[in-house]
Amino acid sequence: MSNSIQEQYSPVAKFFHWITVLLIIAQCTIGWTMPDVDDLQSPEGLVSLHISVGLLILLVMLARLVWRLISPAPKPLHTRVTLTVIAAKFVHGGLYLLLAISPILGWMNAAERGWNLSFFGLMQLPAIFPANSDLLATIGDWHIASVWALLALIGLHVCAALYHQIILKDGTLTRMLPSSNR
Repeated sequence: MSNSIQEQYSPVAKFFHWITVLLIIAQCTIGWTMPDVDDLQSPEGLVSLHISVGLLILLVMLARLVWRLISPAPKPLHTRVTLTVIAAKFVHGGLYLLLAISPILGWMNAAERGWNLSFFGLMQLPAIFPANSDLLATIGDWHIASVWALLALIGLHVCAALYHQIILKDGTLTRMLPSSNR
């Protein structure tokens, strides 16, 4: 199936998609290599970077959502309502939701610890949750659970994209590739 220009994602949508991918890769790398936050009195080094990258992901997701409202995605190549179309809507919605919720939960967890937070050292961030609340462990657990749920949905998303590319050969994946112009 050929991809017309109307079936392509816009360059801005592609930018948001791929910058999000890069930020998630960076964030997971930082998250898995940073020291245990339970032993810290304040965010420093990789922990501070983790917080800033998380907030950058949140900002990118908010901008991406605004762009999506202004410039809707192209119609699916398969318009018949099937289980795969419903699953795709669920996964995309879940990705958007978790890419917003995970950073917010992380920010809440850091604020709850009483940490002074900054965005890449450029500006101080407000505490969005009271310090020393009884929910410290719970919010931290929710943050970690939301990240694992996000990674599971990313895995489903990647598998679906590869299924479309390798099995169906329908051009769905190529619509989001940076170099696709067809």
